[in-house]
Formats: sequence, structure tokens, C-alpha cells
Amino acid sequence: KRAIVFSIKQMQNLLFDFPLEISIKNDKQSVLKTINIHNKITSITVPVNFMPLEIIPDPKVNLLFEGNIEKEK
Repeated sequence: KRAIVFSIKQMQNLLFDFPLEISIKNDKQSVLKTINIHNKITSITVPVNFMPLEIIPDPKVNLLFEGNIEKEK
């Protein structure tokens, strides 16, 4: 079984408390996970049973933010 570790960092000084949806996909499967963000840095491990090809933060565009995804080596 595989897992993806997400670490979400709020860059602003005034922290927000919000749910962040993340879509994890490959050619055949898709998982939508909601992560509750409330700290400067929020880390969570999401188990998946497939190799993801695409990770999309806020796929339904519920939030107004800038973000990027980086793969650790």
C-alpha cells in the first residue's frame, strides 16, 4: 500500500481555518480527500492503493489562494 504525505504551509501572518480538498488521480482511479487546515503548517498522510499521476489542490475551486506542489526526492 502506498501513501502520500502532504505538508501545507500558510505563508501569511494571519492564519486561516478552512477545509482544503485535494484530488489524487491516475488513469483509472480518483480519490478526493478533505484536509482541515488550521495551523501554520499542517501535515497529513493519505493512504492510496494506486500510483498517482496527478494531484490537484482545490479541484472544485472553492478557495482563493496561490499554491504549488513539490515532489520530495
